[in-house]
Amino acid sequence: MLTEVALLAILLALAWNTLYNASIVFLAMDRSYVAKLGDVRSSITILVAAKNEPIEVLEATTKNVVDALQRSGVVGELLLVLDDDPKYVAQLLSRTPRDPRIVVVLRLNGVGRKCGALNLGYALARYENLLLLDADARIDPRTLDRLARCRDVCIAPWRSYGVYGTWIEETTRFLTDLGSWLYYLLRPRLGLYPYTLGSGTIVRKEVLEEVGGWRLDVVHDDIWLGSELAKRGYVPTIVDGWCYVSTPSTLRAARIQLERWSFGALEIATRFGKNILSAPLNALTKFEAYLYLLQAVQSLIAFLGFATCFPAVLFEPSRNLFEPPFLAMMGIAVALAVLNYIALKRFANSFEEPLYRKKLPFLMGRASALSATLMPFLAINALMGLLGKRISFRITPKRYERGLDVSIPISASMYLALAILAILFGNQPIALVALCYLAAPIYVALRIR
Repeated sequence: MLTEVALLAILLALAWNTLYNASIVFLAMDRSYVAKLGDVRSSITILVAAKNEPIEVLEATTKNVVDALQRSGVVGELLLVLDDDPKYVAQLLSRTPRDPRIVVVLRLNGVGRKCGALNLGYALARYENLLLLDADARIDPRTLDRLARCRDVCIAPWRSYGVYGTWIEETTRFLTDLGSWLYYLLRPRLGLYPYTLGSGTIVRKEVLEEVGGWRLDVVHDDIWLGSELAKRGYVPTIVDGWCYVSTPSTLRAARIQLERWSFGALEIATRFGKNILSAPLNALTKFEAYLYLLQAVQSLIAFLGFATCFPAVLFEPSRNLFEPPFLAMMGIAVALAVLNYIALKRFANSFEEPLYRKKLPFLMGRASALSATLMPFLAINALMGLLGKRISFRITPKRYERGLDVSIPISASMYLALAILAILFGNQPIALVALCYLAAPIYVALRIR
């Protein structure tokens, strides 16, 4: 039964992802959402906490924010809190327009890394609302105007923009926009709880005072804040507008970002899940909010299934691909693939991005190849998050870098070893799965150039 158990684990991970996302699509597509905003605009401190970012990125962000403030008429300031070398900050200041709305703060101790920088920005903010933006984020005047009318906590969903045009960037843009559409446009239509985002979230300072600022010992500061707000009964409002973000353009950058997300969400689920369980939300909403945090477990389940394939090959040789259990699994896998395509087709047709309508099948294949290549790394980080281990916070690289990431040879070696063993021992079902997995890093290695 080891072969069946191993393949069922891999199938379970696939089913979890497909059924969860498809359920949101089919239940929410015909519903609507109305944002409850105030009539009066409040002043805003736009906080950007950054370290080791390309100077041209921060320069462009500064120009974008000042322009958005000017054109929207919102009273506000841009507060840059930087953990960088003084020479870097001096160079940035030389390229920054002299404007009383721009405040640059250099932290010399770096205590608490990003969360420490956020706390300092919160303490120094002059205005009543705090809008969080990443170093590469862009905001338009219309969205800024709506965020200024926020009553307590509001979110501008993400929408990606391209910089380098690599196929990795196209794929991560697809995945980012899909997640934004599913979890921040559709989920709120069902009355489900939206966690705050690290970029595009605005919070009243008096609400942050209730929370007590950011903890210094968490990686996922945005989801942690969302759990604290849920415990206090605050449900973020989704505004009609976008926070524009760039996405990883290289495999290494994508791996770093997804590893951080895999660890961070499960760290919150294990250490602060009680915040959700004690929140004044109905039982279904609390269950789904906790399930949302557990999505990274999918990679761990798939990896455990893959690892179980090795002893299965050794103890159960000569398994035929056309045995009834394996035929049933293949049928379920095909049905899940069709369901996934139908759901993603709705996304491509409703999200105003020609790239997704034009290249949907290719983007689906690329996303699958990316997931399979990174699966062992995401699984390890997910396990560390579940066990409450600590990892260092790593910033997603913004610059384009050439060369192959370590994930390609490591994943390819694992999948190749299993494929060879399965073929030698005659375990056809596992051989087929291993060859499918092996195709992923090979495809990535060929296309990444």
